[in-house]
Amino acid sequence: VALIADEEGVPTVRRPYVVNILRRQLMLFAASGVPYDFYLAEDVLRNPSLVKGYRMLCFAHFRSFDRRRERLVKEVVGDGRTLVFLAEAGVDGGGKATGFDVDFTEKKLSHSIIPAECSAEDCRPMMEGEARRHFPEGPLSVPKGPRCTVKEVAGVKVLARFASDGAPALARLDGEDCVRVYVCEPAGLTPSFFRKLAAESGTYVPVGKDGGQVDMNGSFVS
Repeated sequence: VALIADEEGVPTVRRPYVVNILRRQLMLFAASGVPYDFYLAEDVLRNPSLVKGYRMLCFAHFRSFDRRRERLVKEVVGDGRTLVFLAEAGVDGGGKATGFDVDFTEKKLSHSIIPAECSAEDCRPMMEGEARRHFPEGPLSVPKGPRCTVKEVAGVKVLARFASDGAPALARLDGEDCVRVYVCEPAGLTPSFFRKLAAESGTYVPVGKDGGQVDMNGSFVS
């Protein structure tokens, strides 16, 4: 698995909670027990071969897709590879590069998520879990704020929905060349779902439950 973080997308984020897209998402990746490598987008844009051998690619902070970024997606598509687009990918332009029709609103909407065709543990984002832990009974238990989703069109399989209005919160698109997954919620790629996607893609997955961090360097595993 390779995580590609777009350094140009970070300064465009003006809402503090969206730091979850990368910083806290990394905490969830670690808890999955799946080894992964980290790359900056600029390095991969210059040399796409860096990620050629990976079965699963995760795109973080790709808030817009210019021609270079669109070309990168086209270059890594194929061989049944899995492409995962983390929250708000393409909301500032070029969203079609994800394979989904991305929609974003500044309205303060609920971020509470319910499963559609996946288990609850696979779709509950870290932000909701933290809020419920601190405010289990109060009105703050369900966070609200600007939110992105994808349009439910032919071919798109909705795995989880936002509880307030039923909009897709986690969606999948199975194509002939690759599998695409769009995670609408910041820190919304849970350890269990990350592990399932990795295993399905053919990635080496050494553990079968959450909580264990596995690091690899060549043939060395810790």
